[in-house]
Amino acid sequence: MVLSSESLRAYVPEFLMSRFLARQEPLDGPGMERFPAAVLFADISGFTPLADRLAQRGPAGEELSGLLNAYFGQLMAVIAAHAGEVITFAGDGLLAVWPAIDEDLAISTRRAGQAALAVGAALHDYQAGNGVRLSLRLGVGAGEVMALRVGGIDGRWQLLLSGAPLVQVSQAEQRAAPGQAVLSPQAWELVRDACTGQILPGGYLQLTTADAAQARRELPRPARELGNAVHAYVPEVVRARLGAGQAEWLAELRRVTPLFLNLLDADPAAADQLEPLQLVMATDQPILQRYEGSLKQVVVDDKGLTLIAVFGLPPLAHEDDPARAARAALGVQAALEKLGCGPRLGWPPARRSAARSAMSCIASTTSSAR
Repeated sequence: MVLSSESLRAYVPEFLMSRFLARQEPLDGPGMERFPAAVLFADISGFTPLADRLAQRGPAGEELSGLLNAYFGQLMAVIAAHAGEVITFAGDGLLAVWPAIDEDLAISTRRAGQAALAVGAALHDYQAGNGVRLSLRLGVGAGEVMALRVGGIDGRWQLLLSGAPLVQVSQAEQRAAPGQAVLSPQAWELVRDACTGQILPGGYLQLTTADAAQARRELPRPARELGNAVHAYVPEVVRARLGAGQAEWLAELRRVTPLFLNLLDADPAAADQLEPLQLVMATDQPILQRYEGSLKQVVVDDKGLTLIAVFGLPPLAHEDDPARAARAALGVQAALEKLGCGPRLGWPPARRSAARSAMSCIASTTSSAR
């Protein structure tokens, strides 16, 4: 089945379509935009135990997908109602942005604060079924944001946001108790005349009220003939399932091996990040492809640069995926060390035993070869 660009648009954020894909520019190189914006991060807890319980009952991908869609659908609707744009899902969290392109940054920040309060009121302590309740914590930041397009190996691109506001939202969210929204000091300074709350150490504000912002003026959007560029941003597992007419199999529970790469010295507030991030991506993507891993996500925040890859997603699933992940980790480590980067690589605790076994296998094979 030949996939049309229109059939894929549901799998890419509106932000990406309106700012990168609407220009009819060829995807022949990395790119970056700077703009003032308010940013919101919602960290949700409770999905992991829910997924574990459903997995114990056998294949339950469809049921879990329904629960995820119900929750995140409401979350996205609240954000859209407050003129925000969802950028990405990071683990059990969601990142949204309010670009201050046609209005003052203080107004955009107030909208983000209003959205945070509305999300907390609607979706904290949410009954997800199976005796599991979901809680969330929210952080809001504001300042200059960078939207970067990086990668490009075999036509595969990644969109990510970076800049000081991404650090702010992470630190603000960590100061929030379940059900609370916290503004960074920079965001709080912008909305002092329109928001109230409890002052926290370090100049943060636990938000309790936010005056309504004026209705956002709707600007005419350019016609978006997406062309083939949209294919470069849709994950291969999605394209493969849709191409095979198996959209219903997008929701399934699978045993996979995740690989986390972290560069602590990547500064998300640095003025020029495009060149170093592109260098890291151009180094890592070929190695992941060699071992048939899928690049899931790239995040830049207060923890530096974090790249998440997954081994075992269709159509690239293998019996030796833990070993492939371990070999890829060694390859990435060696390649980045040549560039002067000191990456931290690892697996979540549930996969470390498999990874250790795979590493032992590799060591034995190498010794035998000698």
